[in-house]
Amino acid sequence: MAVAMPRRENLESLSALLVRARWIAAAAVPAVVALAWAALSPGTPEPPVNVWGMADVAGLLVLANLLVIIYSRRRLGAGVDPAVIRIRLDMMVRIQVGVDVVALAMAFNYMGGIESPVAFASVFQAVAVARWLGPREGRIAALAMLTGVCLVAMLEYNDAVHHWHLMSDWRWGVWDEPRYIVSYLGSLAALLALSVWAGAGGRRIAP
Repeated sequence: MAVAMPRRENLESLSALLVRARWIAAAAVPAVVALAWAALSPGTPEPPVNVWGMADVAGLLVLANLLVIIYSRRRLGAGVDPAVIRIRLDMMVRIQVGVDVVALAMAFNYMGGIESPVAFASVFQAVAVARWLGPREGRIAALAMLTGVCLVAMLEYNDAVHHWHLMSDWRWGVWDEPRYIVSYLGSLAALLALSVWAGAGGRRIAP
């Protein structure tokens, strides 16, 4: 049985919300990096986070928004069949969610990995997707975000990627403690599940 596509209004609302959230996140990157540097490694010449990596994250978010704006004006404008617009909107929203998952995984790695609260920002997207597209899509988005975080955590644990310590004088943190990693990921999974439930319950999604 085919799954009904969300209404055009729901797709448009979610797309606009994701675009606004990316503008805010990109603008907040310099402030977050500066705050982490000042609060966690004061007086040190090197920041506790990957500055250039976070710049890449901000650039990815800005580029994604620009492409969404250009695509919307060229492919979703006047004269296009409403059914075609709905299909293109659905595709565009799903691609946006995928880009956000990649950006989250990058920021998670560059901002301290498993020792950082960055991963919990995924709650916002889980709530938004579940609210506007439905619980099924919310669960898929939440699973994708959790998978990205798990992948980065495991790569850091196995020294496949560099782990950025949030404190320059703290080189023996909990990022390689299996019990801590399991607790962190378990808490994130539980919170994402709760977010999807809350998001889907806040608004009835019609097919």
